[in-house]
Amino acid sequence: MRLVVDASVAIKWLLDEVGSPHAHHFLGRFQTGEDELIAPDLIVSEVGNALRSAAALRKRIPPDVVAAVLADFLRIGLPTRSAAETAQRALELALGHDATYYDAAYVALALEEGIPLLTTDGPMIQKFKGVVEFVKLQADFAGERTSR
Repeated sequence: MRLVVDASVAIKWLLDEVGSPHAHHFLGRFQTGEDELIAPDLIVSEVGNALRSAAALRKRIPPDVVAAVLADFLRIGLPTRSAAETAQRALELALGHDATYYDAAYVALALEEGIPLLTTDGPMIQKFKGVVEFVKLQADFAGERTSR
């Protein structure tokens, strides 16, 4: 299966959170070639910011290991596509659905590729319900899909 993956899932690969085992399921399938994952290149910035927040604001990880955790993420080798390629569509989606540009960038890529979006972001799912197919990653159920 081909999926766009967002930062809410990627951060669960790196930090022990609710839903991390399910996120690791998809990561494992990607690493064995069973699934193809892709993300807009802005995922690196979003993951970096989430790690900074986890260290500086939430004190969940020591600040001196943040760089190593980001390096772990980069070593995963998640294929990315330039967010510039879908920038106009993402902006239209963000404006039309009162959503962040960041969320809209993932949706725009999913629409462009014609594939579902894997996320744990409930508000994103609500804002773009009916626009794109989602695969929701939840603590108790990893495979539920919502249709366009």
